Amino acid sequence: MSDVAAIGSAANRSADGAAVREPVTRPGARRADKTRKPVKGLGVQLVVLAVLQMVIALDVDLPVVRPLVALTTFVALPALLVHRRTRLQAENGASRFAYAAGLSLLLLLVVGLTVNWVVPVVGTDEPLTAPVLAFAWFVVDGLLLAWRRDVPLATREELAGLRQRAWDARVEPAQALGVLALLLSVVGAVRLNNGAGGQVAVLALLLAIGALLALMLREGSLSRDAWTVFLVSLALLLATSLRGWGITGHDVQAEYYVFSLTADAHHWSMDLLQNAYTACLSVTLLPTLLTNVTGLSGVFWFKIGLQVAFALAPVLLFLTFRRLLSRRLALVSVALVVAFPTFNTDMPYLVRQEVAFLFLALVLLVATEPAMWQWTQRILVVTFGLGVVLSHYSTTYLLGLALGGALVLLGILVLADRRRGRKTERPLVLLHPATVLLLALTALIWTGPVTHTGGHPIDVARDAITSMFDRDAKDVGSSDRNFFIFGGKQVSERERLDQFVDATLAARKEFPRRLALVKDPGPADTRPALVEPSAAPVTPVGTVLEKVGVDLGSLTNAARLLCAVLIQLLLLIGLWWMVRERFRRRSLAAPPQVPSLPAHSARTVRLGLRVSSEQVCLVLGVMGALALVVVVPSLSVEYGVLRAFLQSMFVLAPVAALGLWVVLGWIGRRTTVWLTAVTVVVVAVFTSALPSLIGGGPAKPALANAGLYYDRYVVPDSDRLAAERIAQAPDLSGALPKVLAPRHQAVRLVQAGVPATEVADRTYPTVLNVDSYLFADALMTRERRDTIFYQGDRITYRYPLGQIGRLMNLVYCAGNSRVYR
Repeated sequence: MSDVAAIGSAANRSADGAAVREPVTRPGARRADKTRKPVKGLGVQLVVLAVLQMVIALDVDLPVVRPLVALTTFVALPALLVHRRTRLQAENGASRFAYAAGLSLLLLLVVGLTVNWVVPVVGTDEPLTAPVLAFAWFVVDGLLLAWRRDVPLATREELAGLRQRAWDARVEPAQALGVLALLLSVVGAVRLNNGAGGQVAVLALLLAIGALLALMLREGSLSRDAWTVFLVSLALLLATSLRGWGITGHDVQAEYYVFSLTADAHHWSMDLLQNAYTACLSVTLLPTLLTNVTGLSGVFWFKIGLQVAFALAPVLLFLTFRRLLSRRLALVSVALVVAFPTFNTDMPYLVRQEVAFLFLALVLLVATEPAMWQWTQRILVVTFGLGVVLSHYSTTYLLGLALGGALVLLGILVLADRRRGRKTERPLVLLHPATVLLLALTALIWTGPVTHTGGHPIDVARDAITSMFDRDAKDVGSSDRNFFIFGGKQVSERERLDQFVDATLAARKEFPRRLALVKDPGPADTRPALVEPSAAPVTPVGTVLEKVGVDLGSLTNAARLLCAVLIQLLLLIGLWWMVRERFRRRSLAAPPQVPSLPAHSARTVRLGLRVSSEQVCLVLGVMGALALVVVVPSLSVEYGVLRAFLQSMFVLAPVAALGLWVVLGWIGRRTTVWLTAVTVVVVAVFTSALPSLIGGGPAKPALANAGLYYDRYVVPDSDRLAAERIAQAPDLSGALPKVLAPRHQAVRLVQAGVPATEVADRTYPTVLNVDSYLFADALMTRERRDTIFYQGDRITYRYPLGQIGRLMNLVYCAGNSRVYR
């Protein structure tokens, strides 16, 4: 983005940083310079390109050079050529570069998929090898170089301008804090992996928040704002993704497994594993392609490379929010997104959803582009929507549900306006019927005849309808619904565990008694003690609070719940304000009614919002889709409430910022200081920056060697050795599973060589059977606790390993890991 620094200069902005748009030349008014002659040197460019691609095709082992060559020819060069030679109009250079980069990323998926399908017909059965891919991208890059040769990649004036801006660059406080936060987040993760304390990791988090604080308090240009948002986002992501020396996390283990199947076969096919994960090209074809051409390992791409790519999503959202709100309110919006716990704790473990969210951010950016023809916008919306479809299924379903509901609402609103003689103020983009229809059709084709994974959403929809109308249904949904105002009744962990035990006892009746390991379950089996995950280390400040009777865990949970409720209230207030402004105007063609603000206060926060019918309906559609996930128990389990909320925040974050602006106006505190203070407090609570200063509460893996995720996913080497030993052991179980293992160890056993059909993730005493191996991992052995996953909730309980040891024989022991049979 360095070539667009001058676009967002302070001279083009108001005192509060709101964008001041200059007249934009429509695409039809732009005329090519017919006097310009084609630039010579295409042959030289193709020769250089051929030499570079030979480095990849011959699999030359150059540790630094080869990755740079591959990223240049496969990603950077196509993006630069699209950026320079397309006729796409954009509000600023940053947005134009974002569209080019997004198309380059989509090109990796589409061209890679084409090569994957075409090459086996005419040649090798391993199309995703370095030589084949190098030749394919030589053709792609060559065609792009030959296209519109009269447009140079860069002029001398532009290169001179870049050098001058680099020479004149100053150290900005926000960017400096962002760089330090990024460096210390990496150091902090490495220290934690080596068993050291989390002081450096906490400092990195505080510096990241300081960068956001400096950004909001000071005026800034577009480029500086974008770079700081990127640095902060990447620091938060790497602090989690770098935990553990191998692939660490929940979904990412299964994602890495389907990637390894594709990488080993050098070919993507649903026949490798008929599963929805395999249908996500974001974790199969994409990392396979990048691994083969760069020579970097898949672990690098999952833990670092794709995290860098996803860190661009908040930048795209910031560019989008600036078109809707003033600069400071746009910063509030993006701060709420990156601070949300799902973003900085779960997203590094959901790589397929990260790539889908990146394309979703591109969809929103191009849909709000003011300098582009509407039909061009619609084409790009569908194009980037294809990236969402190819990357992740549930993101696609939730997006389709939101757009479908919004389109229905918009149709009703248009009919009502016509009856009242009102007119629509501008053509539709995101909610145009053709756009929604093409996105739905693309999703149906991919999940239907191409991958045959469309049956799952139908089953989920059927279960959702059944649970809504079946009064006797016992599905209580995910416990994450407790954070929402309309989340339904709350069910305690004890009640959930009792329901689970009842279900296991009912299942035992369908099998012969001789197969059960525990013949007569006692209280230790049916009603074990609940165990809290390991807490964050208590700090000196926390020790003082404990001495005066403060429960640190309850204090942390209360603060998070309070912030969650605050965000929801702000969303409702912002929505109310938008709907009111939409219906207060007599004609939609009239200019937006922005409340007048005191002219004497230079620190008053400006709004800069234009309310349209499409915006209101889109917000209502997204809220409706989110409400379904929250209210319907089965949907809350299948799609995850917090994941759905993060996806919704891509649209709703400006609404929450608007709600905060309205509330501050009610209390007469609509200033930069108050806006920044409230935002920073929410960010500090959601990211665990404030809780980490006292400790004692739920711990994040990025900040401490404690907590549920650390206990379950950061495993010692002894667990890996035990998994390998089980894979080598003979299978004497007959028709029963070979191994019974904790849920988070199942994928590791499959990766070690145990067939997926021979692994059952059931270790609860009442469902143990004879003749199978029991994998008691280090956590179960050392601390006598295990975790079950039931109805979208993780429940940790005291495991009766002593009783199991009396009923089974110990066949392997390494460190704290044991194998029984």
